[in-house]
Amino acid sequence: MKIKYNSPVILTYTIITIIVYILMRFQLGYILYFVLPSKFQPLSLTFWWRCFSYIFGHSGINHLVGNMSMFIVAGPIVESRYGSKQLIYMIIITTLITGILHILCFENGLIGASGIVFMLIILSASTSITKKEIPLTFIIVIVFYIGKEIGTTFLSGDNISHFAHIIGGLFGATYGFLFCKKNIT
Repeated sequence: MKIKYNSPVILTYTIITIIVYILMRFQLGYILYFVLPSKFQPLSLTFWWRCFSYIFGHSGINHLVGNMSMFIVAGPIVESRYGSKQLIYMIIITTLITGILHILCFENGLIGASGIVFMLIILSASTSITKKEIPLTFIIVIVFYIGKEIGTTFLSGDNISHFAHIIGGLFGATYGFLFCKKNIT
């Protein structure tokens, strides 16, 4: 039997994220390059790098394993459905807009790929949307994942960016409806 590199975007992202995590654990100087800044600095090249690179950083092993577990479960479904190139565009757009909205709305930095994970979860649930039908499973996933995050945003005092989860999920739903043309019957 042969092992296949079946989902190049998802697997490459996962490998890069693990490498970044190891670098962040052993070389503290790298940490800032993988955390979204808390202030808008449009003239700084480092700022723009960090607007994309924060999705590779993770605050701890539980954060990393939690995100990568869901990333590897939902990601290959989405990548095989929409293609690697389209998935890269979705990740880039979602990452940038989530980051900028976070900077504009909150005073703390942001680290991790939770917004992208939520995008993938919602997108994987939307793979059977057609012009005439919305799957009940898609609605349930929206209610469970996004509903929980909306409630938690206002009730918890944790350091989790529920806002990034919501934005990622909304982007996933939007992409699901925009690109459901392949399923139109």
